[in-house]
Amino acid sequence: MRQGGEWQWNAISFDLPPCIKGRILATPIQLYGVKRDTMNWKASKDREFTVASAYNLARPEEEHSSGFKGSWIWKIDTLPRICHFLWLCHHNSVPVRDVIVSRGIECEAVCPLCNSDAETIIHVLRDCPFAAAFWRKIVFNESQIGTGYD
Repeated sequence: MRQGGEWQWNAISFDLPPCIKGRILATPIQLYGVKRDTMNWKASKDREFTVASAYNLARPEEEHSSGFKGSWIWKIDTLPRICHFLWLCHHNSVPVRDVIVSRGIECEAVCPLCNSDAETIIHVLRDCPFAAAFWRKIVFNESQIGTGYD
């Protein structure tokens, strides 16, 4: 109900709450052209919304300027859950203490198992003495399958 560039609130048979009126007033209106009203997404060149454009908008500038270099992950011939875990590792999204601290949550960044280094993804998977002992045990057990040393 716009006329002459102003909203005609009295043309409505009921009173709108001020918060609704504020949202209506804040909605951009196309003033020129003959095109119907459409939604435009400013974060993409073609003004169409995509998940990728929203993701790029949410990430800091320096991260998305270089482009994604992990497309190889989805080409690996393995279980999808392994590909997903690798993708999480590549995006530094596995919730180890170092990642949690970098996101502003207060906690000790030191590995609670060995208390010697920061708990990073690579530390949890390879460098922690407890992780190394775990991997050695798995390798030893697999090499003993079928030999009677179980």
